[in-house]
Amino acid sequence: MRLTFCIAALMLTLFPPIASSAEEQAEQDKGVYEDYHEATSKLKLLEINGYLRLRTDLFHNLSLHNNSGFYEPITEVATQTDQEGQVSRPRARSAGTLAGASLRFRLEPTINVSEGVRILSQIDILDNLTMGSTPDTYGTSTPSALSETQLPPSDGVNALKDSIRVKRVWGEVLTPLGQLRFGRMPLHFGMGMLYNDGNCLDCDQGDTVDRVSFVVKVAGYYIIPSWDFAAEGPSSDSRGTWHSHPIDLDQLDDVNQYGLVLMKKDSNRDIKEALDNNGWILNYGLYTVYRQQSLSTDILSNPVDDPYSIQARDMVQRNYQAWTWDLWGLFIWREFKLETELAVIWGNMDARGITGDLDVDPDSLKGINMLQVGFVGRGSYSMLSDKLHLSLEVGYASGDTDEGFGAKDPMSQVKEDKNLNNFRFSPDFHVDRILWREIIGRVTDALYIKPRVSYTFAPGLGASLDAVYSLCEKANSSPGDNFNLGLELDASLTYTSEQGFFASLTYGIFFPFDGFKRVQESVQEKIDWSSDPGIAHTVQGRLGIVF
Repeated sequence: MRLTFCIAALMLTLFPPIASSAEEQAEQDKGVYEDYHEATSKLKLLEINGYLRLRTDLFHNLSLHNNSGFYEPITEVATQTDQEGQVSRPRARSAGTLAGASLRFRLEPTINVSEGVRILSQIDILDNLTMGSTPDTYGTSTPSALSETQLPPSDGVNALKDSIRVKRVWGEVLTPLGQLRFGRMPLHFGMGMLYNDGNCLDCDQGDTVDRVSFVVKVAGYYIIPSWDFAAEGPSSDSRGTWHSHPIDLDQLDDVNQYGLVLMKKDSNRDIKEALDNNGWILNYGLYTVYRQQSLSTDILSNPVDDPYSIQARDMVQRNYQAWTWDLWGLFIWREFKLETELAVIWGNMDARGITGDLDVDPDSLKGINMLQVGFVGRGSYSMLSDKLHLSLEVGYASGDTDEGFGAKDPMSQVKEDKNLNNFRFSPDFHVDRILWREIIGRVTDALYIKPRVSYTFAPGLGASLDAVYSLCEKANSSPGDNFNLGLELDASLTYTSEQGFFASLTYGIFFPFDGFKRVQESVQEKIDWSSDPGIAHTVQGRLGIVF
C-alpha cells in the first residue's frame, strides 16, 4: 500500500502547476490551514515570519505543601528516616518560590519557488533558553559567582539541546487535482484539543508529523487523505558513523498511520462577508485516523550502537491497533459564537516489553484496552461594539480507575485493570495557568468549567478574568481520593501594537480543595498525617515582537 501511495504522489508532482494567482493560492490555504500567511500581489522568493519571545514566571507553592507532587525549591527538600532507614515523611516546611525567565527566537521561512510551489519551515533559535543558563563556568571548578559571560548552548557539552533546532520542513505543490504536501509538518485540527500545532505565542510544544497528504476541494468541502510515518524503529544509522542513506531495518516494527479529513471550512474573508450581511456561518469537520503496529523495538535506543547486532529476539509483540475519530463544529451568528470538539480513541495492544522487562509473563500483559473520550465546548457573546466578551467553556476528559492522572506517563495507568482510558488533551490547549498547565501538565481525567470575561479599553489594550473550577472524573486519581480539585482565578492585562510588539501581565491564584488533601502514613509508627494543601500563586510576564 505504501508503494502504491508513493507512486501516486510522484505522478501528481509531474503535472504542471495550475496557473493561478498568489491571491487564489492564499484563498485555498485559508480553508485548510490555521497558520497561513497572506500572499502579496507580487510573489517574493523568500518570506520570513516568526517572533521573539521573552517569558518571565514566578510561582509560589506549586507543591501545594507537598501534595501536588510538583518540584519544591531545592532548599525546601528535606526528609526524615525511621530507625530502619526508610523515608517516613518530608520535613514540615512550606514550599517557597520558583522564578525565572526564558527566551525563544522563532523563524518561519517560506521559499516561493513559483506561485504553485513553495517550501515552508520552522526553526527555533535558543528555544526556551533559561535566562542565566550556560555560563562560562559550567563544567569547570570555577564558582559560578565568578562567571564572566554566557556561552552558546551545545548538546552534550553545557545543555540538553543545541542553540538552533530545525523543527519542521515541508513542501507544498499545487497540481491540477489539488495540493500535494510532504515532509515534517505541523498537525492541527479543530480547536486543538487533541491535535495542536503549538503555534500560539505562549505555546511550548506542538504536534509535528512526518506526512504525505493531498488536499482536494470538491463542492465546497475539503478532502484530505494522509499517510504518516509515525515511528519506524531502528535504522542502519548508528552512533559515531555516517550513512549517506540510512535504511529502516524492518517493516513489522513500523507504526503505520493513515488519516482522512472531511471538512467544510470558510475563509476569514467569507466569514466576515457573511456576518456583515447579517448571515450566519456553520463549519464542521471529521478527522479519522487508523494506527497500527505488529512488533516493537521500543526497548532499543535509536540510533543503536551496532544496528547489525539486533536480532528477532529483541522484538516484542505489540499487536497495537487504534481508531481515532475527532469531530469539530463552529457556528457563528451575529455576536454569538459556539465551537465544539469531540474525540474518541478506541483500540487495544499488548504491553510486553514497554518497561524493558522481558521476563514478565506475556499473558499478564496482553489485552490492554483503550476507550478514551474528550470533549470541549465554548460559547461566547460580544457586546458594546465588540469591546466586551463573555464566554463559557466546558471540558471533559475520560479517566482511568488506576491511581494518578497519567498526564506525562500514560502507561502508569495500566496496572491492575489493564485499561488505558484516560484521554489527554494537547499540552498546548491552555485552560489555566497553574493546575492543568503546570502541576498536572495537561487536562486528563477531568471535568472543568471556565467562565471568562474580557474587555478592550483601547485598540490593542485589553484585560480578561478567567475562573476555572476543576474536578477529576475518577476520585482515586487525585492525591486525596476526592473529586473536588480546586478553583483557579487568572487575571490578565495585554497590549499589542500595530508594529508587532506585544506584552502581557498575568496573576493567577489556585485554591486547592479536598482532592489535594493527602493522607500520609508513617511506615513504623502507623501515624496518619492529614496534610492540608496550601494556596498556589503565579505572576507571569510576556514580552515579544511578531514579524
